[in-house]
Amino acid sequence: MTLTLDPDVAALIESELKSSQSSLKDVVNDTLRRGFAAKRASRRTKKLKMPKPLRVGKLNITNLDKVGEILSLIDSDRRVVWR
Repeated sequence: MTLTLDPDVAALIESELKSSQSSLKDVVNDTLRRGFAAKRASRRTKKLKMPKPLRVGKLNITNLDKVGEILSLIDSDRRVVWR
């Protein structure tokens, strides 16, 4: 099997060869394994779906500085509406 590398990839491999005590074969194989593993992990995370937001209505609050009031409105059974 013959493999032709782009110049930027060849430079990255050469840099890795200089910083490690590994052979060209080991550097290429290890890098490819890590890349494929990351790609598989990325596919798994893409399958997760985000929950849809729940619309609970609007808040009837004019002053957000009154935290106690806001909390009591939220805790009550009354429907709260934004103005």
